[in-house]
Formats: sequence, C-alpha cells, structure tokens
Amino acid sequence: ACGEDLSGAIPQTASVPGTISVRVSCAEPKPWSIYVRARIIAQRSVPVLAHPLARGTIVTEKDIKMVDMPVDSVVNGIIFDPQQILGRELARPLNGGTTFRINQLREPNVIKRGQVVTLRAGAGGLQVEIQGKALSDATEGERVLVSNLTSGRQVEGTANSDGSVTVR
Repeated sequence: ACGEDLSGAIPQTASVPGTISVRVSCAEPKPWSIYVRARIIAQRSVPVLAHPLARGTIVTEKDIKMVDMPVDSVVNGIIFDPQQILGRELARPLNGGTTFRINQLREPNVIKRGQVVTLRAGAGGLQVEIQGKALSDATEGERVLVSNLTSGRQVEGTANSDGSVTVR
C-alpha cells in the first residue's frame, strides 16, 4: 500500500529498447521500493508490400502500405523511405507484408533486347539520328550494344530514359 502516487525510475545505464529493471517506490506512509522487470519496445513505420507481386513488376503507390514494426525486428538493408521504392522493379517475386530490401529492387529497363531504338550521335550543333536494334536490356544510364539497322555495324552507347541510345 502507498499513500501517494507511485514513482518509477529507469537506471541511466539501461539499454533501451530492451529488457530493463525499473525501480518502483513509495514515500508515504512508510518508504519502500521494489525492482520490476519491464520490456521497452520502440516502433518504427516501415513500408511493406500490400499484396503479392511477381518478379519484374514496377512498384507503385498502391503496392505499398506503411506498418509500425518493433525496432528490434527491423534489420539492416530494409528501405524506410517509400520514395526509394516507387518506380523500381522487383528483382524477384515477393509476398504481401514483406519489407523491401535494397537487393530485392532494381532500376527498370528502359530498353529491351530486340527493341528498335533511335541512335543519336553528334558534336557541336550537328546531330545524327538513325535506327538500331538493341542487343541487350539496359537501364537508364547503362551501356548497351546496338546494331545499326542500315549498316549492320555494332556500336555501344548509353541508354536514355526515353528509350533512345546516345553514342559518343
């Protein structure tokens, strides 16, 4: 029994979150204190997949939901910012409720193997455009080998977001 509100104190050396001993004490009518074990759990909002998705799917806002998770269950490699997930492609199939990790996502291909692309080359004010056939898939900024449809010659260039290839 205590004649006033109980007071509690967490030792300064306690590791939080986790299991700790809390001192609970009473000053009236007769002073007493006991130690009680407690577990402190910290939560963090984490983006997870709202439903199962297949490999190669581009992640959109409707595919993500935010869920509060205990910090001790959040592991390295998890992406916390949904903006780093949106517009990226799944590298493998994932189940609903799965947290997103860096190695599960990749930039989407802007060029597919066999696709007809515009090759752009130029210097100064002169620019030449011709058609070519991509010999491999490529993401934006990635080097890609293209066969010139007119000459049959293979050239290497940089994939652009619009699906064209710049040759320097």
